[in-house]
This record gives sequence, structure tokens and C-alpha cells, in this order.
Amino acid sequence: MKVFLGWSGNLSRQLADTFHTWLKCVIQSVDPFFSSHDIDKGATWHSSLTGTLKTCSYGIFFITEENMGNSWMHFEAGALSKEIGDARVCPFLFRLHDAMLEGPFAHFQAVRFDEDDIFRLLTGLNESMDSPLPDEVLRESFATYWPRLQKKLMEIDSAAQSRVAHGMDSADGNDIADLKRMVESLFQRDNLHAVGLRHVYTDRLHSLSDMRHEIDSEGKEIIIIGSSLKGLIGIGGDPAGDQNLVRIAFMDALKRGVKVRILMTHPEVAHHRSKQEGRESGEIEREIIENLIYFTRERRDNKEAAKNLEVKLYNGTPTIFTLCTSHTMFFNPYTFYSKAYDTLCFRVVGPSPVRDNYYNNHYLQAWNDRRLSKILDKRRKMAMKELESLVNGTNQHDEPLIPDDETRQELFTKIASLEDGEQPPARDK
Repeated sequence: MKVFLGWSGNLSRQLADTFHTWLKCVIQSVDPFFSSHDIDKGATWHSSLTGTLKTCSYGIFFITEENMGNSWMHFEAGALSKEIGDARVCPFLFRLHDAMLEGPFAHFQAVRFDEDDIFRLLTGLNESMDSPLPDEVLRESFATYWPRLQKKLMEIDSAAQSRVAHGMDSADGNDIADLKRMVESLFQRDNLHAVGLRHVYTDRLHSLSDMRHEIDSEGKEIIIIGSSLKGLIGIGGDPAGDQNLVRIAFMDALKRGVKVRILMTHPEVAHHRSKQEGRESGEIEREIIENLIYFTRERRDNKEAAKNLEVKLYNGTPTIFTLCTSHTMFFNPYTFYSKAYDTLCFRVVGPSPVRDNYYNNHYLQAWNDRRLSKILDKRRKMAMKELESLVNGTNQHDEPLIPDDETRQELFTKIASLEDGEQPPARDK
């Protein structure tokens, strides 16, 4: 089977060259096509390349930061997808995240420099063959040759980082992004891979797309630990983009019968986090209550949500934001003086030491603590009274949770709408 290897630029060419040799080792019947020409100048051999694309049954395109917007690669991917179908076109992301993809490549299922991802790529390629290898043979062959590929890709990555570092003059601007990418590359190494770490994102926003995919594939349980959840699903802020898609994914999961358990900061102690983030008094408290109203409305309108959604409040601010499924955990450490969703976010798989430790010590013990305040699991009128008492409540310093009269009245209006099902008026921005 002929496999097209698409590239543009020096780094992408090195990746394609590496896979050209390695693929034939793992699956001997694969015939990778790798052009030694600079495809940025490919217009002179347009007809020849078009003919080659028609003979290929699979396509792998090596996407780097320097070639993301390359129109020639977009043309190749489009032409190939028309010939063989979208399912057999795969972008390979190097030092990039799914959320960074733009244009035609954003519509394809991408893989990254990750052992599990690359094995899935090989599995898809093998399944596309007329005479695929048996699963056990493919696994054994992959296990044999994976260390060779990993070593070569790490060498390519280190060389690329060295070129970036050679031109560094200061530690600000784009250099910070380069430093973050260096940190990310460390998490590809064996010692961290062995304990379950798979990926590091520059901030939580860049992890939302992967979170959504995990939520969509989960069939049993989803766990969330956070303060107001504004940075996850957008309620209490301006919901848009990936946050909106994550929120939809949660609701779809509830309809599928997935148990969703949420640990949120009690509004009574949210002022501690407000000071650290430089937020206005009552701002985080409002976000928490907005989320609780939203969850109450979902429980009212969706029987599956009423049955499968549980929320508890705890008297502390989280040290780590967590989203956990049966297989994967995303965690995002809360910093002292900035918003958590603006800082590094990590993905780990399980069972593994890191995933299991956080699941047991950060979530399970807290969830089973009978001193935690359960909320939303009462009749609607009782839940509404509980929400109203939070709006009227005070913190540990006997200060009002919601000091602004206008905001307090707006929250009361939203709570009242839970009774008759009417949507509250939109808040003026």
C-alpha cells in the first residue's frame, strides 16, 4: 500500500524522512512516498504530484509551526482526501496542539509525538490495507521499532530547540513560548512517560479540545475539581468557542448515562482565591452561584442530568484543577498570583502512579468526606431556597458574598426563573 508523506520546510522534511524509513520496518508491505523536492516550489511538477496522489491509499502530513499555513500542503491534503476519503488523511503534529490547527487540517483527526497516538496512527494505517497484519503482530512489531523512532524524533526536537535557543536574547515575548515548548518536550522522555505523563499544554485553553474528545469517548464517570468552573465551561463569563463545546459535551455525556461528579469551592471561602487572582470582591462567588443555577436548570430539564449529576461544595480553594475520566486525567496547578487556566496543564493516563495518586488523594477522599455540603440533590424548591441563601450569605469575615445589589438582584431573577422554566434576561455587558 502506498502512503503519501507530506512535508514543507526543513523540520517537517526531517520528520517525513524519518517516518519513510521507520514505517517500512514496522509494516513491511507499506510503500511510503517521500519527495526529496522542496514542495514550496512544487508548482513546476504539479501534474506529476497529482498523479502520485491518485495512487496513494493513505496520507500523513507533518505539521510544524513553520508550515501550518502552507497552501501547497493544504492542496495536497485536499486532493488526497477527495481521492481516498477524510478518514485516511492524518496530520502529524510536532511541537503543536490540536487547538492550534487552522484551515483544512483542522478537520482531520491529528496525532502527536506520543507513543499511544503513534500506535493509533499505525493501527489506522494497518486497517486500511487489503491484507492487514494481525493485531498481535502489529503490536510486537511496533514495540520493537518504537524506541528507534522515539530516539530519532527526540534528536530532531533537541536540534530544533538548540536552533531556537541559539538566537535567544531575553526571556520574554516569544522566548517564553519557546521555553514552554522545551518543558513540553521533557514530558516525552521515558522516565516521565513511565509514570503516566503524556502531554503538557501551555495553558488550560489549549487542553480543552483534548478534554472534549475524552468526554465524548467516556462511558462511565467524569470528575471535575475546581473553584468556579468559569475557565472550563464558560458559565459566569463569556461562553464561546471550546468552552461552549466542552459544556455541550458534558450535557451529552449525562444523557448517555455517564456519572458526572463535581467538587466546587464553597462561596463562603472563595474570597481567599479572589485575592490571589486580583479579582473584584464577589466576582468568583457570583461565578460559582451562576454555575449552580445552570446545573439546577439542567437537572430540571433533563431527567438524565437529575439522575447522573452530583455537585458538592467544600470549604477550601483547590490547589489543582482536575478533570478525570476512566482513562485520562487533566490537571492544572493553581498558582498564587494568577488565574489557573492561564498556566500549564498536564495530561496523564491510567492506571499509573500520577493518575491513581491524584484520583485517590485529591478526589476520592474529599468526595467521601461527609462534612462536604451536598447541593442540587434536593427538590427544586428546596434547591432554589438554598441558592437564595447563598446569594444572601456572608463569608468567614461576615462580609456579603455578593456585595453588589444589582448583581444580587440579577441572581435572584435567574433563580426565580427555575420555577416556571423561563429564561432570565441577558445581562448587559
